[in-house]
Amino acid sequence: MGLGYLVDRVCSGKSVYYLSMPKLRVFFPVMLLWVATLLAAYFWGAYRDGGIEKDSVTGARPLPAAGKPEPAFMSPEKIEVSAPVEPEVPEKVGAGRILADAREKLRSGLFSQKGILRAFNSIQQLNVANVRDAVQELESLDARDPDHEVLFLAVMGRWAELDGDSAMNYAEGKLSGDLRAAVIENVVGSWSEGNPEAVLKWYQRRYLTGQLASWLGNSAPKLLTPIYLGLGHSDPEAAFSSMVAIQDEEGFRYAVDGMAMALVGLGKSEQLLRRTGGLSSARQEVARGRVLKHWSRLSPDAAAAWLLRMKASGQRARLIRQVGLEWVIHAPESALPWLLENAPKENRADIFREAIALWAQSEPNQAATWLRRLKPGPDTDQAIAALAQQIVHRDPEGAFSWASTIQSRVMREQTVSSVFAQWAIRQPRQAAQRLEQTNFPQEQVSRLRLLVAPNLRETAP
Repeated sequence: MGLGYLVDRVCSGKSVYYLSMPKLRVFFPVMLLWVATLLAAYFWGAYRDGGIEKDSVTGARPLPAAGKPEPAFMSPEKIEVSAPVEPEVPEKVGAGRILADAREKLRSGLFSQKGILRAFNSIQQLNVANVRDAVQELESLDARDPDHEVLFLAVMGRWAELDGDSAMNYAEGKLSGDLRAAVIENVVGSWSEGNPEAVLKWYQRRYLTGQLASWLGNSAPKLLTPIYLGLGHSDPEAAFSSMVAIQDEEGFRYAVDGMAMALVGLGKSEQLLRRTGGLSSARQEVARGRVLKHWSRLSPDAAAAWLLRMKASGQRARLIRQVGLEWVIHAPESALPWLLENAPKENRADIFREAIALWAQSEPNQAATWLRRLKPGPDTDQAIAALAQQIVHRDPEGAFSWASTIQSRVMREQTVSSVFAQWAIRQPRQAAQRLEQTNFPQEQVSRLRLLVAPNLRETAP
């Protein structure tokens, strides 16, 4: 089933799609992206762990406990011979039954992530003998059903695992439009797990003929990410040599992203970073940036330590920002002090502002608590302004109060005006009442009254 490995393809953050059937048809491209993203998460975990399943060891014979001898052999005359037992023959499950089971799990889960993953598990029962039957059955069904596209993606991904070449030939010859594009991306991801060399040859042929651009548009080079993820796992040296030979700069970026994912997962981040020394300065920065991005997700301390061993340069300064912001997403209380200490002075305040805004998106209360411990200063002012702008939609009064604590007069007045204007639109009376409780200069209060006055007239009884 389709690995996908879609990178930077962000879909709805909601965990449940509870839409009517017409709406599901309207949002078909969104559903394709969301399902492909789920496939990526599902199969990247399996690929990373080597495809080992718990059920594969359930038949193991337990070892005797330490210190307890094996039971003595019984003499033949004492052995009770029971009637022979016929071995159970596993029931063959047809494609129709597998699809029906997957469809039931999909619908009962209301298209939630949990329901879709359960459906994917059912599709995994398809094998070489019946996967084509499943495709043919889906062809005969009404393509307008909301679950048809989801199941089609899953079945095509499973076919690609079993026979990538045949699955791709079907996608190219039988499908069209958005469905063909989504299936090709899915097939490439799954096919790259087992035979990335064959997928790369397919990509190069279709790229040269211009077919990839006609099918996928500007998204075509993104296919190089799963391809080089597979190549990096199977033969890192050959993959690196092949990646360096890529002429297209956009294709190089996506290829190096796959290489970075593979080698960081294999614990070879530093080896790959050392190999980037022979690249041009532009490609070197791209490659190092992708490696450090993935490395900072798994081991931010190690990635940060390697980065600080670089000679001071513009590239190092830019990479400090990138690693720091990636680190903030996963461990903000460790990342922020590191950023304050190591970010270049000329843009440290801006980087700090970005970092606080990222943290406040998910944990505004924790970000606010941490900010209270900082000493006043330009960096703190930038961080407070970022926090206020981030929380104004959920807590406008809190945002207004935070903005009022900024030390810089110019920045304080700008941030207060911005926050107050947004508050005045949503809750004009509350905003007006809070304004009268401030000790702002009269000139500033007069300007803020002008912001709220039109909204007060609209809400007057």
